[in-house]
Amino acid sequence: MRSAGCIINDFFDKDLDKHVSRTSQRPLASGAISSFEAFIIFSILNLIGLTILLSLSSLAIIIGLKSIKFSNYNIISLWYFLDFRL
Repeated sequence: MRSAGCIINDFFDKDLDKHVSRTSQRPLASGAISSFEAFIIFSILNLIGLTILLSLSSLAIIIGLKSIKFSNYNIISLWYFLDFRL
């Protein structure tokens, strides 16, 4: 799931990353992969994570679903301007 999070973060920052020397060579920023390819990889990784989650106990599934707001802090804060700091 960490890899999926990195992909979506790079997707949202790709235009900014092009102008920063430290991040300009990232695959999306440099054009090595397209946004569509990144989305496909992101989707596959999320499906693998969901498959693993659904193979666990009911309690683990509930905890996993409730933790989504923390693992997707960057995206949620962009959309809803919520503060999920602990």
